[in-house]
Amino acid sequence: MDSTNEKDRHPIRFLLKLLIFAGLLYAVGRFLAQQKEEWAGLTESQVKAKMEEKLTPKVGEEKASEIAVQVTAALTERGVIAADEPAGADEPAEDEE
Repeated sequence: MDSTNEKDRHPIRFLLKLLIFAGLLYAVGRFLAQQKEEWAGLTESQVKAKMEEKLTPKVGEEKASEIAVQVTAALTERGVIAADEPAGADEPAEDEE
């Protein structure tokens, strides 16, 4: 049995690669959770304004508006974001006597 034909195993190198991989997974998961928290609880108009703000420098104002409308409609349909409340819905109705 000649040891030159066998594959050399390096347990320290394997553990280091495993730790790097786990660290990358943790970082990506943390980033995604942060993004979700940032966008959670926003209304449709707030999401649309935020998306237009981020997309306008990249694709232009008209295209950014189109994309924002399509994305907010899809997210509202899925229930991810809240639909805008009609104006005055947060104010209590006044009783007239």
